[in-house]
Amino acid sequence: TISVFTDSSNHVFQFQGDTFLMGGASATPGTYALHGQFGQGTDISGGDLTINAGNGTGTGNSGNLILRTAYPSTTGSSGNSHTNVITILGDNNDSSGTQNLVFITPTVKQSGTAAYTGLLLNVTETSTGSGTKNLLDLQAGSVSKLSVSNTGLITAASLAGSGTKCVHVDNSGIMST
Repeated sequence: TISVFTDSSNHVFQFQGDTFLMGGASATPGTYALHGQFGQGTDISGGDLTINAGNGTGTGNSGNLILRTAYPSTTGSSGNSHTNVITILGDNNDSSGTQNLVFITPTVKQSGTAAYTGLLLNVTETSTGSGTKNLLDLQAGSVSKLSVSNTGLITAASLAGSGTKCVHVDNSGIMST
């Protein structure tokens, strides 16, 4: 079943089986956003946007959340194939084996003098409070195991021995503990 409808700007939205499409094929594709409800009036917060994978039943797992993108291939007019870039697994109740719950798997295909960063976190601090300011805090059981502060201080719960160790790498690349 295909249901097609347009909004007031004549953008096309359609359901094709179990897929929801925003816009049709175009030589000049537009940009679409999916967002929660806007607040209206003075100082009204906007609504949340929650994306749910399908529920399992009984001992069945939930579905996964998957973000896919299509990397360029060779010249041509056919659509490029999608590949998973981020996967959050719904399978989190196994009793054996190793579980990898979040996968971030971009594909890098470069040449020449190209460079890349696998994960970029760029925090803009317009003002901060007096509390801890971590760019990264990796925890297990709500206990910090590895953190990186906004000054570049790396703190590890166990590094080459027992106890907490602090490592600092200065702007010239010199490491100290």
